Amino acid sequence: MLNSSFLLGAANGPSFDGKTAGTIPPALVFFGRPGILLPRGLTMKHPATPWVVRRLERLLAEARQALEQAGAREELHRQMLQLGRQIDAAYRQLESREPAKAEIRALRQQQEQIQRQIEALRKQADGVLDWIRDWHQRVRQTVLEAAAQHSSLLPIARELARMRAPRERGAQALRLEIVEARSQLEAALGQFLPKMPEMPEMPAEPAKPAKALLTVQEAAALLAVSDKTLYRMARLGQVPHVWVGRSLRFRREELEAWIRQQSIRPRRLR
Repeated sequence: MLNSSFLLGAANGPSFDGKTAGTIPPALVFFGRPGILLPRGLTMKHPATPWVVRRLERLLAEARQALEQAGAREELHRQMLQLGRQIDAAYRQLESREPAKAEIRALRQQQEQIQRQIEALRKQADGVLDWIRDWHQRVRQTVLEAAAQHSSLLPIARELARMRAPRERGAQALRLEIVEARSQLEAALGQFLPKMPEMPEMPAEPAKPAKALLTVQEAAALLAVSDKTLYRMARLGQVPHVWVGRSLRFRREELEAWIRQQSIRPRRLR
């Protein structure tokens, strides 16, 4: 168990001495609010106020919910459009003839019923938009309050202040406004995330020089033929080759040039 002195000093990063070495591993350090440990060697870009990190993380998690709500609102609008088309179709059926009074009365009742359904769907869609607007406002307000304590957030706060609150617009425009606010949240939270220590660059391995001479097996694999076929072609002088003592060898560049010469180009039809 950690004693209270460690938890109270966690936000500023406790110092490790001989007394605490047995309680907290020296390879770990505190980050952000108490109880979060990271490997030693990670450094914070800026010291974070605990409430800032908590609220930014919560709003960033709600961004996904906002995108889902935008999709749900689009579905509600689609249902309203279908109900409106039902009313139009019912009236078109009566345009070609003189309807009876009972038919007109039934049509009006159907219209009123459908209209009530449309109004209920519209209220749901308006509630979704209000929730998204509230989330957007909380994003702007949180970053603005955090910028009062952390000047590094001032550019992000200004950018959010220039953004308009989500309006009664199309689904794509609404999603774009949510994604833009989410990107600013990610940038704000990135000001406090731990920074990984830079790893030294490893020297690149020198490229291995290509083999000057190929064996029969290697040349046969390059030409996609069997060893026996390659021996026969070399004996007949059909493929460039060299003899090294009593061993048959092939130069890669000569084989590649020979392959290009053997290529058959298609003839043009007249």
